[in-house]
Amino acid sequence: MADLILLEQLHAYLIAQGAGQHPSAAPSLTIPSVWMVPRDGAPLPRVDPATKAPLENITITLVDTHFRSPSTLELSVEETFVDVIIRSRQPGAGKLVQRAIKSLLAPVDATGGRWQWMMGALLVELSTEWRGDQPLPQRQSIGESDPHVTYDRVASYRFQCRRKVLAGLSLP
Repeated sequence: MADLILLEQLHAYLIAQGAGQHPSAAPSLTIPSVWMVPRDGAPLPRVDPATKAPLENITITLVDTHFRSPSTLELSVEETFVDVIIRSRQPGAGKLVQRAIKSLLAPVDATGGRWQWMMGALLVELSTEWRGDQPLPQRQSIGESDPHVTYDRVASYRFQCRRKVLAGLSLP
């Protein structure tokens, strides 16, 4: 088995669960596109270049911001912290998308986080909310009809995975 990258597995998992679609798919006004670490930051929801009419209302961006071992006693485990950035044309819609993602990664009934679950091909030992959903500073609008004005939010999640599993090795 090949090495696994948590962010790629999370991207595929969110798409498989119906939380979003691949950026190469045709833009949709109802299904957000899910992006991984774009060079220019979280993308705006797409618009038609000719008419400036919205082609999508929400984008989801995944950024793995930090990696570490949880402690010197658990060197066999790697923690990955992922920011989930939502850009939406309506403030409520972004909150609802964050809530849906949270229910997949750290469900309300999973006391202490979600334990021992498969995220695509990756066995996740534990996933928890690291930083709750919160608004990001709004960008200045050029005008009221500016199609690039969005309501931006971020939430962060912590994932613990065994380094052997990430390396594509089986557990004993």
